[in-house]
Amino acid sequence: MINNEIIEYHVSEEDILSRADLFIKNKFIQFSRSQIKKLIDNKYITINSYPIKASTDIKRNDLIKIIVPQEQKNTLTPSELKLEILYENSDLLIINKPFGIVVHPSKGHLNDTIVNALLGMNIEFEPTLGERKPLLVHRLDKDTSGLLLVAKNERTYKYLSGIQKKREINKYYLAVVNGIPKKKYATIDAPISRNKSQRKKMNISPDGRESMTTYKVLQSSNKMSLLELELHTGRTHQIRVHMQAIGHAVVGDELYGKKSKLANRQMLHAYKLEFTDSIKNIISITNEPEKDMKEFIEFYFNN
Repeated sequence: MINNEIIEYHVSEEDILSRADLFIKNKFIQFSRSQIKKLIDNKYITINSYPIKASTDIKRNDLIKIIVPQEQKNTLTPSELKLEILYENSDLLIINKPFGIVVHPSKGHLNDTIVNALLGMNIEFEPTLGERKPLLVHRLDKDTSGLLLVAKNERTYKYLSGIQKKREINKYYLAVVNGIPKKKYATIDAPISRNKSQRKKMNISPDGRESMTTYKVLQSSNKMSLLELELHTGRTHQIRVHMQAIGHAVVGDELYGKKSKLANRQMLHAYKLEFTDSIKNIISITNEPEKDMKEFIEFYFNN
């Protein structure tokens, strides 16, 4: 039997009262907002022995009881896929994601994702509310390759998510696009939202979320261009949507462009990450494209 940790607190006359989730977040700083939500949803937090909602009002003399589940067996299945680790320390790692692999488990991809692969490797992930699992700071599309940042514990995840929101994680991509942009260097500032008629797609929309991408043309040849792109925001399919919007869809991107006779997947690679970690070390990692994209660039741009 697992012995869970139990935390109790009596609300005093000096306490500033508020709704339960806010009160608990202020009193128990060891928990993040997402952890508190998970604890409430799973009825691990009670007030006067009754389960609560996030919006439950805290009152004087209430007895708050929090059950913190201890480590339990992962519900996710580890896989045997070995990923290349390009950087690692005690708090985080940066992996090279191959193209053709989904990042998170979902319907149709329960056991063959990047998360399953990380669980199958000899990596020490700190338990989060009883479950030991990798915490991915950002995502890459299935057919996009390249650098993926992973936190080993909740504290590092919160820090990295925080600096990501402040745009202090610099993310650079390489892409081969159709056509030759008129401007050699430009920033695309266009909000993105989900397409209402095609749920798998995103599109430019006035009521979408702020989205900004800067591109620079590195080479042009054979009615295609090799671009370096910097993401200032991290919306779903952002580069693919923005490049389609200016008439230069990523080569091989069948969702936002068309099937290519030259490539069997979208030519998009996350090749550089730069950020400062929680102890002020500057981390800068670069990574060449996979063999297929590297050979594509060599053949069509360097011959």
